[in-house]
Amino acid sequence: MEALFGIVGHSQQDALHRMAALYGEQGQATLWTTATLAAGLMGKGMLGVTDRYVVSLAGHAWFAAPQPSAQCVSAAQIGAELETDGLAILNRLEGHFALVVWDQVTSALHLARDPFGVSRLYLTKGAGWIAYASDYKALLTIADADATPNRSEVERFISSGWIDAGQTLFAAIRQVLPGTVVTLRNKETSSSWLNSRSRIDKSPKIPVGPDDVLERLMCSVQALSNDCEESIGVFLSGGVDSAVVAAALQKVRPNLRLFTFTVGYGNDDPEILNARESARFLDGCHTETIVSPEHLPTLIPRAFWSLEDPCGNDEYVCLYALTEQAANTVDVVLSGNASDTLFAGMDAHRALWMGQYNGRAPGLRTDDHSGSSAARSTVLHQHLVETLDNYDGRMGAQAAITSSLGLSLRMPFATNSMIEIGLASTDEQKIDSSNNKIVLRSAAAKLLPEYIAWRKKGLLHLKYDKILLELLSYVHGRIATHANIKAFNIVDTDIFDSIMRACQHSYSPHTLQSLWNLVAIEVWFLQFLERRSEFLSESRCRSLGPIDF
Repeated sequence: MEALFGIVGHSQQDALHRMAALYGEQGQATLWTTATLAAGLMGKGMLGVTDRYVVSLAGHAWFAAPQPSAQCVSAAQIGAELETDGLAILNRLEGHFALVVWDQVTSALHLARDPFGVSRLYLTKGAGWIAYASDYKALLTIADADATPNRSEVERFISSGWIDAGQTLFAAIRQVLPGTVVTLRNKETSSSWLNSRSRIDKSPKIPVGPDDVLERLMCSVQALSNDCEESIGVFLSGGVDSAVVAAALQKVRPNLRLFTFTVGYGNDDPEILNARESARFLDGCHTETIVSPEHLPTLIPRAFWSLEDPCGNDEYVCLYALTEQAANTVDVVLSGNASDTLFAGMDAHRALWMGQYNGRAPGLRTDDHSGSSAARSTVLHQHLVETLDNYDGRMGAQAAITSSLGLSLRMPFATNSMIEIGLASTDEQKIDSSNNKIVLRSAAAKLLPEYIAWRKKGLLHLKYDKILLELLSYVHGRIATHANIKAFNIVDTDIFDSIMRACQHSYSPHTLQSLWNLVAIEVWFLQFLERRSEFLSESRCRSLGPIDF
């Protein structure tokens, strides 16, 4: 497991040791302290110290400018560059990273994340101190940390299954937003975007070529696999994104042994069938993992312990099961995540595009709803940019799951280089009347058969039926936390009762989703809020882990 954590201010030594104790099951922490700062790292996290700066780095990053390099950058190298050029060098960072810089001259703390937030970073503050960590459970070990539930976000999650970008289910714990640097100095906090070149305000006018897309992707794959010497894995879905990542990997790293992994609800799951077809073409060593409802009582608490804030999407529980399988074989795995955000691959993008085509684009900032080509481009492009600027924790959640099981997940589409070319492609290169991600699929067709490159996208999920509803009702009955949740005043428990009445009355996708969200909040409550006292004990937090139903 890779993680960084630390605290600036009074009484930092005791807090740092409790943080380290929480990670104790994952190995030995590296600790470094000054009169003001106490910093810790786990796994492959790196520390660099110069005359002025203390740098903590987690992830897989490299410098992209002025000359792109596929060589990983170290915390020491970042510190040396900071001494020469100051904070401007952060705009040159590429890849996946969480970065903390302590300026010993100005007493300023700078926290930065990669543009998709693949590497997580949380922040909380108290009277005279500031703390940060890759996992917010580490922040719960600080005695003075405010653990008041974020009631509005709890209610939002129950109704929608998601939490607002930057928020958590704890009111005083915030995420550093993806693609930003947060600076704290003299009780003042400021935030700014990293690498402004990755955010294109105006709609693109000149089409990019499939060759350009493929070249960028292969460079990203090369950089994210450069520390692999013998083998590597790819999480293979039924779509084109992961398949083209695997094919690009075989092109740039032909000597690596390829292992592919997929997960689904059964042998009739289209994701399993389509991934099997892709794996047959790729000719690697392929493994399939089947997740059925009876696995959930074990998987849910384990996955949610890694996620911390839960997710209203059963994909993440499936990912946990998939990671358990893959971690037995490889140390690094690539995925095709993030391409849909860049190349408009979701049903919501098509609905938006079709709405524009018919002159309807409600709820989006545009002065022209005429349905003209210019209006369509403005609205769709604007939507993709705003999605990036308000990206939530989904990518970081996936990486957190894999990291908790000792696997490094890397996403070649989730880099500045791919953001730049994805947003530079025109609407016509993304969507037409019959296809999406057109320019990406055209690029993929240079490495993959047409039947894979142009295959329609599916979704990873459990089998939605009455059996799953009954299993979730069973889990809810086992944990039965109504009384305690009411005592903590985190949500109106009448909401719980109405959900359960609806589930008993009939099965529907809506009632199933509502029950999933309810169980997720109950598990979060049991694992993090109700056990807060255990986080504050160094001896007890060493053995903290997922609850057992």
